[in-house]
Amino acid sequence: MPNRRPTMLNRAFMVCAMILCAGLTAAGQQSLPQSLQQAAAAGDLAAVQQMVAANPTLVNQADGNGRTPLHAAATEGKIDVVTFLLSNKAAVDPRDNFGATPLYLAQNDHELVIRHLLARDANPSAATNDGLTPLHWAALRGTLTNAELLLQHGASVNARSKVQQITPLHETWSGNRADMAKLLVRYGADVNAVEKWYGFTPLHFAGFSMRMELTEELLALGADPTIKAANGFTVDLQQIKAFRAAVLQRAK
Repeated sequence: MPNRRPTMLNRAFMVCAMILCAGLTAAGQQSLPQSLQQAAAAGDLAAVQQMVAANPTLVNQADGNGRTPLHAAATEGKIDVVTFLLSNKAAVDPRDNFGATPLYLAQNDHELVIRHLLARDANPSAATNDGLTPLHWAALRGTLTNAELLLQHGASVNARSKVQQITPLHETWSGNRADMAKLLVRYGADVNAVEKWYGFTPLHFAGFSMRMELTEELLALGADPTIKAANGFTVDLQQIKAFRAAVLQRAK
């Protein structure tokens, strides 16, 4: 019957079969049964508990993307699974193939998971291979509560990405988040930090993208409008307002 729930015996058999079938990959590394990742991501705590009980080493075993069950559970915000895995010796800061930790992936607005990971001493400044931190991601998404949690636990407010050298404050332009900019500056963000590609400060990003609320907030926070970008341009608030008004008028 399609809607019938599996019995405990059937589930136990399934778990044992998956463990027995777990072999070696072509690279010589043991592969993680895909269903354990799926169970963790789906929040199927009972299945995860049975699999880990049958083979405790699975708790830290990574899949082909370098992601452990904790990565999977944190990405989907499955707090019960996250709690169980950490209480069963799951490493709190494993990095996947892109350098992302569970805390980084939990920035998809999963506040309870973020709180729990930080309480278990997850590194709030652990960066990806590109140098992006959880705070970069929180600033980009505009999740104010998550950003403040990270900052309260010592996240580096002026962390820079490896190539472009952007800070979390640079990321605020995407969502026009004046409140995020205010929070970051309160925790010591450099309001005039210059990134590498265009010579832009956060004010350049906000002004040239016509994010008026953010532009005005950055100016109020002490951003220097006379700093020149690599192309020689500066941010003139009145010119930006006039240009924006003209664009809106033409769109009518």
